Amino acid sequence: MNQHRTHFENLPNELFGIIFEYLAPHDLLHGFKKLNRRFQSILIQQPLSLPNNRSMSYKLYCNYLTKIIPRYISQIVYLHLSERRAPHAVQQFIDNVPLDSQFWPALKAVTIEDVPRDVFETLLADCSFLVNIQSLTLDSGFQLYHCDEYDECDDFGAVIPILNSLPKLRSLYLRIVNRSVIYVNSTPNELASRMDIHQHLQILSINDCSRELLVELLNNGYLPQLRQLHVSITSHKHSDMSIDPPNPIPLKQVFAPELRQVNIKLFTGVTWFLTFFEDLQRHSQLDCFNLSGHVRFTNNSNFPRVAALQRCEQTDTFTFECRSLDELHRIILGHKERPEYPLKTYEGREAMWHVAHVTVTDPSAGVKFEFLVRKWIDINNEGDVFECAEKKEHIIAQQCHRHTIKYKIIVHTGDVAHAGTDANVSIIIYGTLGDTGIRKLKQKGELTKLHIEHDNDMISPDWFLDKVEVINIDTNETISFPCNRWLASSFNQPKFSPTVTWNANGITFANQSIVGQYPSTIFVSTNNTIYATNPEKNTIVMWQEESVNPTKIISSDFKQPLSLFVTSNGGIYIDDGHENGRVQRWNAATSTFVTVMNVNSSCASLFVDIHDTLYCSMYYQHQVLKTSLNDPMMNSNVVTAAGIGIRGSASNQLDSPFGIFVDVNFDLYVADCYNDRVQLFQSGELHGITVAGSTLLNPTITLRCPTGVILDADKYLFIVDFLNSRIIGSDLHGFRCLVGCFGQGSQSNQLANPVSFSFDSYGNMFVSDQRNSRIQKFLLMKDSFALSVNQPKFCPTAIWNSNGVTFANRSIVGKNPFAIFVSTSNTIYVANKENNTIVMWEEESVNTTKVITGNFTDSESLFVTSNGDIYIDDGFKNGRVQKWIAQTNTFVTVMNVNSSCYGLFVDINDALYCSMTQHHQVLKRSLNDSVMTSNRVAAGTGIGGSASNQLYSPHGIFVDVNFDLYVADCYNERVQLFQSGESNGVTVAGSTSLNPTVTLRCPSGITLDAEKYLFIVDYGNDRIVGSSLNGFRCLVGCYESGSQSNQLDYPVSFSFDRSGNMFVTDSYNHRIQKFQYLEESCGNTPSAVQTVYASKLTTNSSTYFLWCLNPSSYYEAVQVNISLCTLIFEIITAVAELDYK
Repeated sequence: MNQHRTHFENLPNELFGIIFEYLAPHDLLHGFKKLNRRFQSILIQQPLSLPNNRSMSYKLYCNYLTKIIPRYISQIVYLHLSERRAPHAVQQFIDNVPLDSQFWPALKAVTIEDVPRDVFETLLADCSFLVNIQSLTLDSGFQLYHCDEYDECDDFGAVIPILNSLPKLRSLYLRIVNRSVIYVNSTPNELASRMDIHQHLQILSINDCSRELLVELLNNGYLPQLRQLHVSITSHKHSDMSIDPPNPIPLKQVFAPELRQVNIKLFTGVTWFLTFFEDLQRHSQLDCFNLSGHVRFTNNSNFPRVAALQRCEQTDTFTFECRSLDELHRIILGHKERPEYPLKTYEGREAMWHVAHVTVTDPSAGVKFEFLVRKWIDINNEGDVFECAEKKEHIIAQQCHRHTIKYKIIVHTGDVAHAGTDANVSIIIYGTLGDTGIRKLKQKGELTKLHIEHDNDMISPDWFLDKVEVINIDTNETISFPCNRWLASSFNQPKFSPTVTWNANGITFANQSIVGQYPSTIFVSTNNTIYATNPEKNTIVMWQEESVNPTKIISSDFKQPLSLFVTSNGGIYIDDGHENGRVQRWNAATSTFVTVMNVNSSCASLFVDIHDTLYCSMYYQHQVLKTSLNDPMMNSNVVTAAGIGIRGSASNQLDSPFGIFVDVNFDLYVADCYNDRVQLFQSGELHGITVAGSTLLNPTITLRCPTGVILDADKYLFIVDFLNSRIIGSDLHGFRCLVGCFGQGSQSNQLANPVSFSFDSYGNMFVSDQRNSRIQKFLLMKDSFALSVNQPKFCPTAIWNSNGVTFANRSIVGKNPFAIFVSTSNTIYVANKENNTIVMWEEESVNTTKVITGNFTDSESLFVTSNGDIYIDDGFKNGRVQKWIAQTNTFVTVMNVNSSCYGLFVDINDALYCSMTQHHQVLKRSLNDSVMTSNRVAAGTGIGGSASNQLYSPHGIFVDVNFDLYVADCYNERVQLFQSGESNGVTVAGSTSLNPTVTLRCPSGITLDAEKYLFIVDYGNDRIVGSSLNGFRCLVGCYESGSQSNQLDYPVSFSFDRSGNMFVTDSYNHRIQKFQYLEESCGNTPSAVQTVYASKLTTNSSTYFLWCLNPSSYYEAVQVNISLCTLIFEIITAVAELDYK
């Protein structure tokens, strides 16, 4: 017998969560609530569902409504309200529970049934507590519902207000039996005029629905995402059952593009519904169409009732033998009545058969022929002719009937300099019977073409290929495929990680004197030669790799070029469409220009794909044209690649297209400027798909006239956002700003209407900063999680508004908040220690946008990496640090500790640091280790003390890109710097520092800005201090301890947002305070480079002792001449220490 048993208490928390889902809340809470702390922590985050009361006692149900729900309201995911067995219980619920959405953050589904009319109306009159639900079921009573007149029902009064009030609803079930439920004073037409488009509803079920409401909801496009429709059509009281309503206007596909299932229960008028859904059926949109109920057919008294009339998708297979027909070109398809099964008519319509498509398979040859039908076929039709739409080869069947042929492939690398490649080469051979793919080479008939490529990997991937020879070993036949060209991408597509970052401060690579006014184009080749156009001088300026000055200037008769593209052989394609109506190519070998494409306006962008097809983005013509450069007859094959030539926002239209990019699959990406989007036109398609912009299915960024687009090696998208003056890039979680993220301007971290950009082989970014008339270079920084921390660049005189704004109070962040973090995307994270949750605000949001619950307790710190993963302290009770994975919404343990981490940090090498206050040291471990090994000491000996290698209750920590560790050494009242690899720290702030300018009392938080100025939370002095050229100064909380807007009471941590605003956890005031950065405080600060002067005391130095009796320090007089517009003389005094030997 197996002795290894799993005890109940040893099960993981995740499994308990699954088990608890099967228990009713009262059983769950009664059995586990006070069992132990572990189960208590699980129950705090467990989703709860209020079950149906049909099997409950009155007492138990009332206990739910008045005690359990109010106490656990934030965990309720499903609510069932009914008075079937509990009279007046729902009214008690209304009296005791707040009906406000902020108290119901987890509520997703609600059922309300069998309640009195007045209670029903009370619940629906104010839908605020339902505003975030996704599923709603309403059943207003037991009575049968009849309208006073045919199709003049008051279902409008319930359905339309509910849909308007609940914008996130995905599923709605209504059983309306009480006349004039709500909005009794409004007519159907008035209510219809108030209807909003509902973007999320996918399932709609209405019992007792009028045709008028059905038409109003569907035929006006109010429910564009609706997929399932289930309705019971209202009966009427007319004795003359032969009276049918007039046929409606058929529902158009454009109004219900996603509708797939229709189930209708009706009492008369089949023709009406067949007509209404005729267009959708004719286009084979509906997967299932059911009409059921006691249906009366007025034209045939022999069939007064029928159980169901349905059309559901069905596939029939027939097998037959015949002689070989080789290629099939057409078929004839008919529909005949069988005598033994006479077909009946319905409401005057003859029986019809709708066929979507026919597939004919020849298993012996391994081919399939597809015939598209998509047509209704009438009874006894002699047959319609349908042409073959597509022939598909069945590879497996072909291989069963063909023998294997051996081929010998000889590849000849060209005899030119640097022709070889170290990339991985692959090859595909095409024959009349198919292609080889990646399998063994099979018989392919006569070989017709060959596809060869490499993966562009390694250091020197460029390859000059002369020819490829394929030898059939069986026949000794040799087929030669000449190439004689470079196989290389002419532009750089570096492989970036999703968290890649660039230095926010750019370097001016070229100014107006070199590239002229308003430069629009930049191109960097794979050999790092940089090309830019000078529109003022009509020249092309070139810099070879490592050159800071232009190495070549090319001039010709082109005018005001907007774009250029450089191929692997050095050929330059340049726009010359504005005046001369052409695209020119500069031949590097002959240094001459030739016309390669005629156009009737400027090409805002040019691109040459791997098949030598030239693309031109016609900004003024609203389309992209292309032509093959291999065609000797110029313009004989200029065709449209995208756009119809008329501006618009439809999927086949463009509005002032600018930058373009074509990948190796010949998919075309277009920066569709005035549609504020980027469109993807897949190879051969004229209808585009929006891949960036506000019309995207899940937009994560808003564009304003994108003008440039590039894909990296992993197909991450990089876009020039022209009017927002920035470059953005995509990652796993959407788009984020990369450079130019500080508003439009001329500073080093700003751009002004950039037009295009390009990467060099190192990943550095070159941007044509048009309005600033310069080319800016932004250096790629090593993937840095540290830069998930905002490090604004402040001037030495930066000032914050002394009066803070309460961003969040105790009701949101709990008692004594400690941890706050603001990411570079301006998402704010706060740990609520009282509720053991993480509260999030996305950028610009004043209300919380997400609350994350987990089984962590008493969290003292958190840290967020660039990919959105959250590291949170869980050391006090559970002895660990957890990571919340944003992509999977799950927690994992990443570090074992034996006490709380008062500071967490992840450096650029993915090392996690934990500040162990109770153990007087900072520990770290690499997150790249697959096995969670023991932690290493980063600082401190584990014994509290004030020596240089000791710490005493360390709190906040910061690790810069040089791996230098800064520690807020609380009880030593100092900040220590432990340089990389050093165990002895240097005091950089506090009374024991070299030049103390501030006295600290238990510093608890620390960060550095972009210039390495130090910002410190002075916990015991209730303030935030910062360093400058002249030492430290108080920034906020400078008016003693208190609860006023200009005061703090034991602040613990703080974080900057991207704009430099400061967010502080004001612990004893139980709030988060926001202090606004006053940008004007740096308005008069010179932007010149600041240098540090140093000198040694010499015999001829003029010195003055600071203290008469203490010659340990002196003043030295220094004269500095600064030449600007006028000559300025300054006397600068500096204190220095005398070095006695």
